[in-house]
Amino acid sequence: MLMTNAELEVFLLDVVRRVAGKSRVADMDLKGSTELMADIRQQNASLFAVLQDFLIAYVNWYYFHYELEQLGLGGECRPGNSGTAAKAHRQA
Repeated sequence: MLMTNAELEVFLLDVVRRVAGKSRVADMDLKGSTELMADIRQQNASLFAVLQDFLIAYVNWYYFHYELEQLGLGGECRPGNSGTAAKAHRQA
């Protein structure tokens, strides 16, 4: 896998922190991801929705590829055979 679970968590927190920084969230260095997400939601509900959609999609993508790797199909999700990899994923 290109990224461990711990690296995934660090990446997701970094994304939230970057969005909070661009949104000028106060005291962002002292807050965790839950507090930052609440502040982003309060400041800009539309941005919060897009951020939340991105985070959910990225986590789903990560775990889809994680499961493919566990099935021995890591790196097999390419044009032309992605249906086979997805079918194996669903059957697991």
